[in-house]
Amino acid sequence: MPYDEAVWPGTATIDPSGTVTAGAFGTWTITFRVGRSGIDNSGGIEVCTRMMCDWGNPQVDQPAGEGYTTVRTTGAAKPRFHFDPPALG
Repeated sequence: MPYDEAVWPGTATIDPSGTVTAGAFGTWTITFRVGRSGIDNSGGIEVCTRMMCDWGNPQVDQPAGEGYTTVRTTGAAKPRFHFDPPALG
């Protein structure tokens, strides 16, 4: 079977796509569709931002709060949320 990037490692999309004005608030959905290669038992999906950005820290406890984040799957996996704050200095 020939190698196809969209089939083997998976694909990611962000909605809405396009430019974002600095300082604007909004809601974005990032969808990652796992490919045939799957994710290893100890593997995961990492979403990163630039260290020097004005985004608040992601959090899962306050739906009305800044940086509210949800993580879910349509598969059998049990997703976990984890945030590593940047190491400064």
